[in-house]
Amino acid sequence: MSQDLLGDKWASAQYDRVMRSSSSVGETLVASLHAGPSTTPRLRHLLAEVDWDELRTAAEFHGVENWVYAAAARASSAPALVAGFEAARLRQDLLRAQVVADLSLAAASLNGASIPWLAFKGPVLDEVIHRPPRLRSYGDLDLLVSVRSLGQALEVLEQTGAVVLDKNWAHLSQDHSGQLHVRLTHGTLADLHWHFVNQGSDQSRFRIDIDDVLARRRMVRIGELDIPTLDAVDTVVHVAIHAAHHGGDRLLWLKDIEQCVLNETPPWDAIAARCDEWGVGVAVATLLARTRRVLGLALPDQVLHSLGYRPPWSTLTRTLDRLAPTESALGDRSLARMTAGVASGDQKQSFVTFTRRSAWILAHWSSARTRPRDPED
Repeated sequence: MSQDLLGDKWASAQYDRVMRSSSSVGETLVASLHAGPSTTPRLRHLLAEVDWDELRTAAEFHGVENWVYAAAARASSAPALVAGFEAARLRQDLLRAQVVADLSLAAASLNGASIPWLAFKGPVLDEVIHRPPRLRSYGDLDLLVSVRSLGQALEVLEQTGAVVLDKNWAHLSQDHSGQLHVRLTHGTLADLHWHFVNQGSDQSRFRIDIDDVLARRRMVRIGELDIPTLDAVDTVVHVAIHAAHHGGDRLLWLKDIEQCVLNETPPWDAIAARCDEWGVGVAVATLLARTRRVLGLALPDQVLHSLGYRPPWSTLTRTLDRLAPTESALGDRSLARMTAGVASGDQKQSFVTFTRRSAWILAHWSSARTRPRDPED
């Protein structure tokens, strides 16, 4: 199938069919993320009115099933959801035991070879950042090393029984990839990174020195393990740019940002300086503003302004966020999702990329609208 036809099909699909959950489902998801004694009556009402199948589907997409199950248990309603909570907690506990066992082996091998490394995302966010822990689900590990240490890191991991899953080295080199996929000894899938951004074309948008990141690492406790991870400032900034890079349309990512801001509490001037260093100010601010709108994160306007979040970019993103609310998203390629994905370090670059992608979409949409439909479509 030609690239043009693929583009036409994609553009037509995005404008002909918008995947969104109902506003009541979105409201229930957000309420579940803030569940507590004062919100129980409201939650009980929402759970009584919402379509449970639709709620499960939306919660799964947004990665917040455990919060929804826990809210249902707290509200003493929706028995099916309460039963789901117990089953989900059991599955997560079993998976956590496997991940921690593999993390222990990886840590011992990398430390034994004196390779600077750190773990981030997944278990670090769940056990160190989130309050309470054990609600944020994860299923893999993310490890970071310097590109200069990559070969040695793979060698020592393979000595523990790990298997590298990516075999097409020519493709990885041509694509300037920033990670490899590895299956660790006990079966945990790990992304071994040497950059935070996987695609080379996107890496060039940012100025992230991984050696500096590794030099700033700190030690945290995961289970019985002392594990190196990102410092507090890098954690906040990385969580935001990770969300932005993937469109920022899952509530789990916004909850990560909220919990980092509330529980890490690094000074905002340090965050602004790191954003300037990495060239990610507008991207981080766009996701902070979205988190404030959706989850009510207390965030002064001057913080966003210090990161370059001003009109007209702020006007555009706020308007699109109202038209396509994050809490109602189910994976559609909305313009609100695209604004997060193209946001970078400054408004000009962000607008240029947004305009180019919008023009491409509209051109293919117009072509698809005027071209007779293929009977097999």
